[in-house]
Amino acid sequence: MIGIVVLEILSINSNNKKQIVFLLFQIAFINLSIICSQYLIFPNILGIDPWSHQLFTWNIIKNGFIPSGYNYSNLPLMHIEIASTSMVTGLDYKLSAILSITFNQVICSILFVFLAGKYLFKTKVGLFASLLLAFGNYFINMGLIIIPNSIAAVFILIIIYLFVTIRKNNFLIGTFLIILFMISLIFTHTISAMAMAIILFVMFIGAHFYKKFINKNVFIPMTFNLVAFFSVAMFSWWIYVTGHINTLADIIKVGFSPDFFIHAPKEISMYVTTVPLIEQVLNQIGTFLFFSLSLIGCLYMISRKYGNISTYVFALVGITPLVIGFFSLIIGTYVIPDRWWYFSQILLTIPLAVSVILVYNKIHNRFVKPVFLVFLIIGLSSILIISPAADITNHSLFPNIGIRTTKTESEITSAAFFVEKSTEKLSSDYDYFTNPSGSLLKNYFNVKPNKIKSLDTVLLSGKFDINGTIIVIREEIINKPFRLFGQPFKLNYNPSQKLEEQGFSKIYDCNSVLGFYRININTPGI
Repeated sequence: MIGIVVLEILSINSNNKKQIVFLLFQIAFINLSIICSQYLIFPNILGIDPWSHQLFTWNIIKNGFIPSGYNYSNLPLMHIEIASTSMVTGLDYKLSAILSITFNQVICSILFVFLAGKYLFKTKVGLFASLLLAFGNYFINMGLIIIPNSIAAVFILIIIYLFVTIRKNNFLIGTFLIILFMISLIFTHTISAMAMAIILFVMFIGAHFYKKFINKNVFIPMTFNLVAFFSVAMFSWWIYVTGHINTLADIIKVGFSPDFFIHAPKEISMYVTTVPLIEQVLNQIGTFLFFSLSLIGCLYMISRKYGNISTYVFALVGITPLVIGFFSLIIGTYVIPDRWWYFSQILLTIPLAVSVILVYNKIHNRFVKPVFLVFLIIGLSSILIISPAADITNHSLFPNIGIRTTKTESEITSAAFFVEKSTEKLSSDYDYFTNPSGSLLKNYFNVKPNKIKSLDTVLLSGKFDINGTIIVIREEIINKPFRLFGQPFKLNYNPSQKLEEQGFSKIYDCNSVLGFYRININTPGI
């Protein structure tokens, strides 16, 4: 499908609006087919954090107002959208989320990337940029795990587009729309709002640098007043309403240490070093090529010969989240890099499209040119689409790092069985039972925390010295990687066999979930 669209873009009449609309529809369909083909084969939502967002949205619908005491009580925009869609259409949370968030994320991102690419260069650059975005692995990932960050990044793209294009020609309308989307962004997600604040300062400084040292006669759509307005509004909301300024202060105090976000033993943190090199390369090569090739386009866009103030600013904007994401890892800090790579893939698709076209134009043989471009984009898209970030259903190529971050019908049914039948405490791996964000028991069956216990520590040691607790083992964690202490890990033993060797009796077995219990820890074999 991607190869066919590449040939269509090469042969399109740039003045034919119907052809352009049809191509944009095809591009959006490619991305949505990748997302929906995975999203709809599972009985419930995908990912870890979406379970807590589902619970919060259910409470909004149930109460008729935004309940207090939740992490997103003061950042409720996404949840209100999903709740409204569910109430109007009668659909459940899962379908309401994909209809109101994923569809908007995909369609708006592809549309505004096209519009920005067309404005900065020409129609074909915009179309190629949209196509390249459609198979970005982190862009696909954020469409699968529907969280506020998924839709908030779209607001960033729209605000940048309005600054670069609309505000120059329609000052009042452009300013009004910019302020509207700024407020919407602040009400949606903290990391995205912080990214927007940084990007605004980069745009402001970059535009004035361009005017002072490159071309003094250009118009600068960026004003310090709007940059200051957004920053003051964001920090005011964090200080006086959400309290996130205290979290930011704590993160700064510890120097953005990974320990603030990740609480895992050393064995877990070092697991990635044991993964075969070929698997690590295959996992990262697509992302590396995506960003590396886009840097060629960035250099083209900031050059004196080919660039202008708009391309200059847009290139700086695209590089900014990429630098934050990658250099934080190099210097040993942690800023949740996958979120910043998601921003980068959206903002760097135009430079990437420029790079692809530059390479295409360097080939003089008119028969080789389209064949080369088709195979280049098909190859890049294939590597990105099969990566664990974009494909959560098939990890045959990633047996040591591919993790299924969703629950099957059998796992959900088994959890319901234990909740209904058990009078003892329940213990299982963190994501299945005890994760505050993604636990089935906490966020789906509303089980009290004192009845459940994390099994992560004993899973790591292999010593199940637990008495009077039902131990639940998912088949998914046997000989497969899963999230232990919130990080990827693969056990070097079979926990089912260990439990039986240590005197536990199997009391439940549905192939996907096993239950074990031992009455007295001192009388093995019972």
